[in-house]
Amino acid sequence: MNAFNKIGRSASSDIKIIKTKGMKPIAPTKQNFILLNVTSISLDLSSWLDGGCSITYFSIEYRFLGPTTEWIMVSNKIESNAWYTIGDLDSGASYNLRVTAHNNAGSTNESCHALRL
Repeated sequence: MNAFNKIGRSASSDIKIIKTKGMKPIAPTKQNFILLNVTSISLDLSSWLDGGCSITYFSIEYRFLGPTTEWIMVSNKIESNAWYTIGDLDSGASYNLRVTAHNNAGSTNESCHALRL
């Protein structure tokens, strides 16, 4: 950093490297995070660890295991850390799930494959 005015510019200051103590969110185990029902998937968003920086929001996507491989966005900004349920799914079908938790230090993806209802 340096300052300047009508007289001129100051010498540059020493470079300082500053880092926060927080890190990206930490995903829970699938057993503590996902509850399957016949036609729904419930997610315990409070089971995520914040890494020292509060989680600001979650993004949730899923896709059917079959001929269609496109991800379906459930929500890209869930600001609650309570339970969240994805409903109206096909009984007996299998799904992939992708949840992303975001905080000021970054974001973490957690993918769950072949969840069978």
